[in-house]
Amino acid sequence: MIDDPVPELIRLLGDPAVFIAWPSGVKGTIKKWGHLTWAEMTPEYLVRLKDGNIGVALGEVSGGLCAIDWDDEAFVQPFLDLNPLLAETLQTHGARGRVFWVRFQGDYPKRSSRLKLGPTQEVGEFRSNGNQSIVWGIHPDTKKPYQRVVDKPVIRIEFNSIQWPKEISNPPRCTEEDRRDASHSVASVSSVPSVSSVTSVSSVQGSLCPTNF
Repeated sequence: MIDDPVPELIRLLGDPAVFIAWPSGVKGTIKKWGHLTWAEMTPEYLVRLKDGNIGVALGEVSGGLCAIDWDDEAFVQPFLDLNPLLAETLQTHGARGRVFWVRFQGDYPKRSSRLKLGPTQEVGEFRSNGNQSIVWGIHPDTKKPYQRVVDKPVIRIEFNSIQWPKEISNPPRCTEEDRRDASHSVASVSSVPSVSSVTSVSSVQGSLCPTNF
């Protein structure tokens, strides 16, 4: 593991991306994180991230950055076969399966959801608002570093371009509320840190615990 991964993570994830500092070797603690915004990603904050695991807040707070997490490796290649463009986006691996990182433009589901076979068997997760994923650090089960299986910048795509394996009984869908939010959203990012200034470097607000990783 390199001394300071943050500049490279910023390059791969793009702007905005809200990072969460966790102790090394954990996916989260009782520490609150739902209040964080991109405006708080100052050089002083970012330089502290290298000392532990690094999570990324997903959904609207990070400008549509979401994660599709397959717990079962058997679904990775079929998912890529259906979505060959995703071969060009950042992909990470912890203890099993793979996480595909994507940035959605336009409307996309704002709620996170489990990906299931039938009514109960869970094989993955679609992570959006109120969720985070670990992008750097030591996995708590394997005690080994998280891996970047595909080391490419996150791509920007339309949510409705994603094809889901036919075995998934509850593929994520946009609601009317999601569509209204997208049609009325206005980008208003100001007074944020410049990437060049970083030289060394389920949770909604008020919730105590991160929920899914």
